Amino acid sequence: MDINILRATLDDYGYEIRYREDNWIECMLAGDGESWVGQGLTKEIALLAAVRKACSTALAARFLIHALKASGANTKLTTELSTFWFPAVKQARRPLSDLDNVVSRAKTMPYQEGMVVPRPESRPEHPTPSERPGSSGQVAVIVSRPSPSAARLATGHYSATISEQFSEESQISDPEEALEDLDILMDRIRDTRQELGLCAPDRQRLAMLAWICLGRSHTDAFPDDLRIRDRVSSISRQLTEIGKTFWPGSVTALQLHMQPRDLPRHLLGGVASTWRRAAELAEQSLRGKELEDQQRGYDIYGWADVPHAGAFPNNPDKELDDLEAEIIRLSGSLELQAAPVDNSVRPEGVTFQRWVRRLRWLRQSGVDPERWARIAGRLRWWSFRREPALHNGARELEPNYVPTTSWANLLGQDPEKDEQDRQLKKILTSDVKIDSKESAIDWLKSALPYAETHYGNIVNMMTPHMQFIIEIEVSDFAETDRRLQRRLQRLQDDLKSGKTDIAPGQIPDVEEPAVDVGKVVIKGRERIPSNLVDRIRTLTAGKRTVFVSNRRDPELQAELQETFGFETLDFKIAEAKRIQQLGELIADDEYDMVMGATGFQSHALDTVLAKACRNAGVQYVRVNDGRPLSCLRAVARDIS
Repeated sequence: MDINILRATLDDYGYEIRYREDNWIECMLAGDGESWVGQGLTKEIALLAAVRKACSTALAARFLIHALKASGANTKLTTELSTFWFPAVKQARRPLSDLDNVVSRAKTMPYQEGMVVPRPESRPEHPTPSERPGSSGQVAVIVSRPSPSAARLATGHYSATISEQFSEESQISDPEEALEDLDILMDRIRDTRQELGLCAPDRQRLAMLAWICLGRSHTDAFPDDLRIRDRVSSISRQLTEIGKTFWPGSVTALQLHMQPRDLPRHLLGGVASTWRRAAELAEQSLRGKELEDQQRGYDIYGWADVPHAGAFPNNPDKELDDLEAEIIRLSGSLELQAAPVDNSVRPEGVTFQRWVRRLRWLRQSGVDPERWARIAGRLRWWSFRREPALHNGARELEPNYVPTTSWANLLGQDPEKDEQDRQLKKILTSDVKIDSKESAIDWLKSALPYAETHYGNIVNMMTPHMQFIIEIEVSDFAETDRRLQRRLQRLQDDLKSGKTDIAPGQIPDVEEPAVDVGKVVIKGRERIPSNLVDRIRTLTAGKRTVFVSNRRDPELQAELQETFGFETLDFKIAEAKRIQQLGELIADDEYDMVMGATGFQSHALDTVLAKACRNAGVQYVRVNDGRPLSCLRAVARDIS
């Protein structure tokens, strides 16, 4: 992004830019007696955040973008501003190019007092039925997947464009179709609950806001249909239960007396006149939040501690069990709601901080997301009390908090060192069977790395096998570190000279994990239980599967193929020209399973895909962002 042009343009208009740095960066944009402050991890992000606040309306954003284009800003800068930093521009009916046309015609048009400059013809907000993909009666199947990389900001714009193709179809005119749509919405909320629980609270609120607004839009369309009212009431109860459990903060649309115009504008990015419009704005805000988090370097769930994740726990399931047990002993069951049985119960400040650190350490370790989210909800409930004794822990519970070191170090734990100590104990205390030069080489290659601290132990164990040790050549260790070659030569010299009276080092007293669940680490530092992979693979091996997304990802495709053992795995892109072909393939029974990477957005797209799979009798699995662990959990939820 050519941010210098933006700075120069602001300077030309008399606005000053000032920065303040302290773990993160604040940028103040000031001029004409006004000021706006933006925050970010880089000066660029902080400046853009301040500019976004300054140009909070579509009109102001349009004029700034036009000024940047006149100053020579490249297409990438203006595109990113118009599609992300200024979502209000996307909501306006007329494209930015129309503004250029107006200005251009105004320059050449002779001015007469009282004359009115004609407006260009407004394009329809939605394509007509004859223009829409799939209008010929063919099944249209398309899914949008949130981009996992900040470099793919255009993906957010593309997803919005695809969603608009289905916005006309979302205007349901038949009560039976509305009931089916609400049933699909309930299924979607159920299927994405686990992944939602791992998200930062602000994303949880936006997703829940979009869902309840979409549900209530059907009561606007059919106010006298009691069946629809009952469905919407069920959705409201479903979301209320999630809110009481995960405790992300207030979702005002769940209140019965609320109307679309009363919804918080700072969340929606605009004013909504209908519930359907409120749902669209909420989805756009959620998409913008995800893209903003990507710019900041946050992970796929909106948390900032990825660079400091550090080592995973050796036994995360037991760690989660212990943490949950401690919290329950103090405050009661976590099954019903985040609030404790006795609202006056509080943990000590130090205890609360330790619980927060353990929870955040466990987040990326593959533990049960539902249990993790329930614990997070209880801790958030205490955090929202804003009690001074809990301040430090509450601050570390915020998603934008970045620790100065790994959570393991903050907790005084080092799982990697524990694992090394276990390996050392196993090597130096087990019975050694050496009956050849080759077996001696194998044992020494595993033991000599510990010679710096336990050389005496190695000498004592190898003295009975000296004849094999002497036969080893340095060339037998050619592919190893030179330090091991030097240690081998020292060991041979000491055995030849009889210098074997060397004090052994103390063997570490470290226990084996209570449960050996087996782990594998794959893309994105995900730690996945191998027993989960083995269990799910028996259900998916040999299946013909299609993964529907809005981008190609050969690396992810290869990992999913290896993890699940599919007979075939096709990646289909959500492009208009591919919709009809994909629908025909599903209808023709070309696939046994369809994985839809829909994230928490684009309900219209999810609905189309769900209906197509239902009509064809094909298994449809919602896999959120499509990471291997998300896919494994989704298959375990729907099939096992």
